[in-house]
Amino acid sequence: MVRAAVARGAPPRKVVTAPRPVSVTQTLVNAVKSVEEFVSYVDAHVTKSTAIEKAIGSSKQTFETEKTVIDAAMEWAKMTVDIEAELSANPNLRKHYADLEEILNNEPSPKITISPIAMPPSHPDSDINAAISLAYSNLMDERSRYFIQIRNQIKSNPSLAQHVQSRLQELGCFSSWREIESHG
Repeated sequence: MVRAAVARGAPPRKVVTAPRPVSVTQTLVNAVKSVEEFVSYVDAHVTKSTAIEKAIGSSKQTFETEKTVIDAAMEWAKMTVDIEAELSANPNLRKHYADLEEILNNEPSPKITISPIAMPPSHPDSDINAAISLAYSNLMDERSRYFIQIRNQIKSNPSLAQHVQSRLQELGCFSSWREIESHG
């Protein structure tokens, strides 16, 4: 019979197996485990993110303050250079500007305190500590690039240097000018 079936080319019989029944209880247990794993993952991520922000938050704040003050000093310097060019071209305008400048110079400049940036302390969890170190390193790289960019702007227009320096010193930001000078 087998030879006859093979000779006729009859298709082989399919063997059908029934899937194992899954219990409702096991399905619920698996779902709960999946939720627990997800919550655990999210909790670890939040813990790590919070630790990073706590460790480098003040350094980020300091850098943002530095950028704000330096950008304002750069804009002030550019405006001063433009005004000087206009005044050189128009002596009559210089006379009126001198009166205005005398009034403006009587207003004291506010003093801005910029705290120094320091390496964050070590964290007891080695994974979190590595993440903090990486975040701090990235922040310092960004800061370094920023100061190089400012230095390059000043190099491209040397008349800005004196005005930026004097403005930063008026504001009490001597360290910001030293940072600009040291990158280049």
